[in-house]
Amino acid sequence: MSDTNENYDEINDENMNEVTNEISTSNENLDNLDNPTKKRMRGSSDEEWTEVTRKSKKLKDINKIEVYISSKEKLPKQFNLAKIFRDQNIKDIMRVKFTNPYRVRIELGNEISAEKLETCKYFLDQGWNIHRAMENSMSYGVIRDVDLDMSEENILENIFCPEPAKLISVLRLNRKNFGEDGWSPSEAVRLAFKGSFLPPYVYTHDLRIKVEPYVFPVSQCSRCWRFGHVHKKCPSSKVICPKCGKNHENCETSDMRCVNCGGNHISLSKVCPSFQREKRLRELMAEFNCTYRKALTIYAPKEPSKEINIERLSSEIHPTLEEENFTFPTNISSPVFKITTKAQIHKKKGKSSTKHKLNEEDKTDISYMEWIEEGQHNNTERKNSVESEAKQRDVTFKELLMRLREIIFMKGSTIHTIFKEVIKTCIEWVILVLADNVADWPILKLIMNLLSNGR
Repeated sequence: MSDTNENYDEINDENMNEVTNEISTSNENLDNLDNPTKKRMRGSSDEEWTEVTRKSKKLKDINKIEVYISSKEKLPKQFNLAKIFRDQNIKDIMRVKFTNPYRVRIELGNEISAEKLETCKYFLDQGWNIHRAMENSMSYGVIRDVDLDMSEENILENIFCPEPAKLISVLRLNRKNFGEDGWSPSEAVRLAFKGSFLPPYVYTHDLRIKVEPYVFPVSQCSRCWRFGHVHKKCPSSKVICPKCGKNHENCETSDMRCVNCGGNHISLSKVCPSFQREKRLRELMAEFNCTYRKALTIYAPKEPSKEINIERLSSEIHPTLEEENFTFPTNISSPVFKITTKAQIHKKKGKSSTKHKLNEEDKTDISYMEWIEEGQHNNTERKNSVESEAKQRDVTFKELLMRLREIIFMKGSTIHTIFKEVIKTCIEWVILVLADNVADWPILKLIMNLLSNGR
C-alpha cells in the first residue's frame, strides 16, 4: 500500500466511525459495572444513566454484553434515546455511556436483548452502525490496478465475492500529487465486507483478483493533536499548540513539547513513540482482522535500543600504547641440546724395551686424539645448528608477536575485525612453520627415498 500514497483523510465518516470512535474510548474505566442493580445510582456524567431495579443477586461480568452504536451524524441525547429503546421494546439495558456525540456504548444483560438491538430495523434505517465490543462488524480490503475511468458503482456491480463474504461498498482511494497541491484518484480501491470474514480473492468477469488487508491510517485531531479522532469529533473545545502543547494556536517557540508523549519534538512528528504505537496497533488490526481493543491485548511494546560505542568498548578492552607501556622479552628461551661424548685416553708409559711397541702406542694415541677432535667438531656443529634453528624460530615467533600487537592495538577496528585478523595471522604462521619443518621429518625422508628408488 506504500506504492500509492492514498488520501486516507477523505475516507467517508460512515466507515471510519467504527475505528476512530473505538480508539478514543479504549482506555475507559469499566470497573464500575460490577454493581448495576443498586436502588439509586446517578450517572458519572450528564450523558450517562443506569437502569434502576430492585435489589437482586449480583450479576457476573460474563453476562455483560457490550454493544456500540455509532453514526456519522450526532446521536439523540439520553432522554430521546431512552424513549427510542422503550418504543423498540429493547430491555435488559444495564448501562448507557456516551463516549462522544457520535458514539454510544450500551451494556445489556443477556444475549436475546443484544441480538434484538443488532437487528432492530429502526436503527438500520437511520444508518447507524451497530457492533459488539470485541467483534468486527465490517472487514476492509484493498484491490489494485483498477481503471481510473471506472466509477465506484460500476466497480461494485462487476465484483463477485464467494460465500460467506458479502460486499457492501467500495471506495476509490486518492493519492497526493508530488510537487503539486491537492489529491488525485489512484488505482487502488477499498472494499468493505459485512462481518469479520475477509476473503482472500474476489472475481470480476471470471478473473480472480487478490484482496490485501486494509491498514487504517493513524487519525490525528487538528485541534487537540491527540490520536484516534478527527477535528470534527474532537471532545475538547480547547485549541492546543502542536509545538509547545499549551492552550493557544500555533506559536514560534523553539522549545518543542509533544502533546502525546511529552518528548522534545513537535506533536506531528512521525518518530513520536505514541505515533509508532498507534501505527503498530493498526497493523495488528489488519493482520488479525480484529478490533482496536483486541489489538491492545496483542500489542507488545518495543524495548528501547541501546546504542553501543564500538570505539569506546574497544579502547576499554584493548588499551592503546599511549596509555600503557608494554615490554616484550628480546630473547625467547628455546631448548638447547647438550651432547657429551666419552672417550678413553691412554697415557704414555715409560720407554718400551722394543721399538715395535713404541710405534703401536704412538699410533693408538694419534687415532684417539683424531677421534676426540672429530667428536668435538661434530658436537660444535650440532650446537651451532641447534642454536641457529632456535634463533630462526625465535625471530619467526617474534615477528608473530609483533604482528599480533599491531592488530590488537589497531585504532578504529571493531572487536569482530580484530578477532578475525588474529585468527588469520596465527593460522598463516602455523602453516609457515609446518612448511619449514615438515621436510626434516624422518618418515617423510624415508617416503621420498622410496619414491626416488622406485623410479
